[in-house]
Parts: sequence; structure tokens; C-alpha cells
Amino acid sequence: MILTSSRPQHINNNNNPSNNNHNKSKTLPPPPHKTFVCPVCTRRFRRQEHLKRHYRSLHTQDKPFECNDCGKRFSRSDNLSQHQRTH
Repeated sequence: MILTSSRPQHINNNNNPSNNNHNKSKTLPPPPHKTFVCPVCTRRFRRQEHLKRHYRSLHTQDKPFECNDCGKRFSRSDNLSQHQRTH
């Protein structure tokens, strides 16, 4: 899982002797605008389907994808596909 922050991040390279006072830290640009916000944990997403996938897999017990071989259930189809390769 990749976590992002809307706050600027600072990078310091104090070990590099070529750095001088005006170049010690750089501010990275803010991440692209993320419109869709999880109502439970406030994580933000650019696409609504990513928010839905996140919500279903982390904040509910909904597991609509079932393995036909062993009956194990998954919240995401990609996890079911990966599991089915073990049979």
C-alpha cells in the first residue's frame, strides 16, 4: 500500500560537499489533486473505483470472490486470481 501526504516534503543532502546554503533543501510539488476521500480513514484517491476497492477490502467484511476449488473467499478479484494459481 502506498501512502501519500499532501504536505510538502523536504530533502536534505548534507553529506554532499557541493551543497551550499541556498540549495540545502528542496520542496517537492504537492501530489496531484485527489477528489475521492474514504469516510473511515480519510485516505484520498484520484478515481472513485479505487476508493470503492479500498473501502471494500479494508473497511468491510464483504468478500464476493470465492475459489471454486476450496471455497476460500476474497474481497478483490486479483487476490482470488493469485490464490487460484496455488491449486
